[in-house]
Amino acid sequence: MAYSPTEVNKKYWRELTEAASDSLQKKMHFLDDADGFRRDDSFLGNKAPNHMMYKLESLFSKDGHREYEFLIEYDIWEPTVGIYYGCKGLIHDGELDKEIAKFNDEWAEIQNEVLYVLNNTFPEKDFSKRFKPTNNANDNTYWPFWISLYEDEDIKEVAARATKIIRNIYQKFINGYVFKKRKIRIKQLETETKTAFTNAAYKDFKSSLKTNDNIKAFEKLMNHLSAIKLVERNDTYENCWTMKMSNTQFAFLWATFCKHFDIYEKGRRIPWQYVITIFVNKKGEPLSEHIRKQYSQDNLSTNDKNKKKRAEAIIKELFE
Repeated sequence: MAYSPTEVNKKYWRELTEAASDSLQKKMHFLDDADGFRRDDSFLGNKAPNHMMYKLESLFSKDGHREYEFLIEYDIWEPTVGIYYGCKGLIHDGELDKEIAKFNDEWAEIQNEVLYVLNNTFPEKDFSKRFKPTNNANDNTYWPFWISLYEDEDIKEVAARATKIIRNIYQKFINGYVFKKRKIRIKQLETETKTAFTNAAYKDFKSSLKTNDNIKAFEKLMNHLSAIKLVERNDTYENCWTMKMSNTQFAFLWATFCKHFDIYEKGRRIPWQYVITIFVNKKGEPLSEHIRKQYSQDNLSTNDKNKKKRAEAIIKELFE
């Protein structure tokens, strides 16, 4: 019996595409209860029946010409493309070419900061080659860039968290903040998602304190340091503090706190690996376990002796 290859091809394309798409649609539905996101399968008031879209609140340019949507999107008929996220530009007014050029110029201004913050938030990921350029500008919509969600990545822990970070940086830029050029260190990629400066990182840090009394003591210490302007919340990240003191002063303070509450690693060593995931230094740069080198009991200079005494005085005032 004769048959049409076109009909057969279409039949198998539909069946195989639906099968391949099913798991990705289920993955998208994990965003149904994601904080800050709403389901909205549309653009510029037009329905997009082939797409699943979860969006944060939009931002707008000062002149009202451009809307910035921060979203996670999936085309149900393009499972090979997969799930992607980032910033989608919507053009409400002005000349199309000029508005697209502005989207591109703005992205060029903030790309370095976005990469810096994403790489710091995800210590075992490298986003330096993950910003993909768009291949079209249809119906007054334009993606300055987009990022693919890898198959082994958690859609909430990675895509939702990263999209919030991107929106935060865009908002600062639109409000007039000028970002300085950051040096991006080369990283080796890992598949397991570990984060720093997040609620999950802070939870791990609290677990390292061992007891609820120690956790309460740390919170009391942070309230005191905030009150005397030695630390402040860093709103660039999900859960982070900026030290308003030197690395050495912080090292003595943390070591003194740990000694007072008997918080040690094996061999009675001061623990550093968790505390460095919730603090950045005065320049907003991540610390590393090399901060332990800032803390030494041998051959202290007069300046370091004074820092040590100040740390001891703070802990004594609060907990004795």
